[in-house]
Amino acid sequence: MFIKKKITEKILKMNLGGVYGFEFDLNDTKGYIKKTVESMYKVSVKKIRTINVRRKSKIFRSKFGSNVGYKSAYKKVYVQLKDGDSIKVV
Repeated sequence: MFIKKKITEKILKMNLGGVYGFEFDLNDTKGYIKKTVESMYKVSVKKIRTINVRRKSKIFRSKFGSNVGYKSAYKKVYVQLKDGDSIKVV
């Protein structure tokens, strides 16, 4: 399941080479990611690199004590497009 498009300084530099960053669900495969990006943005995907990002613990402090919560785990995806294709960065 597509979560969101990532926009960071590193990815903005990579955009010049035709590489874009996204976040997907951990269970998504490269084939599913390729079909999703191609259908959403009407581009041709050349290469996909994935990184599994583990969940991180967060401590929430208040005057009543502290609670431990977690940030969700996700799959970080770098998609390289074929020459001539691009995705508009907002």
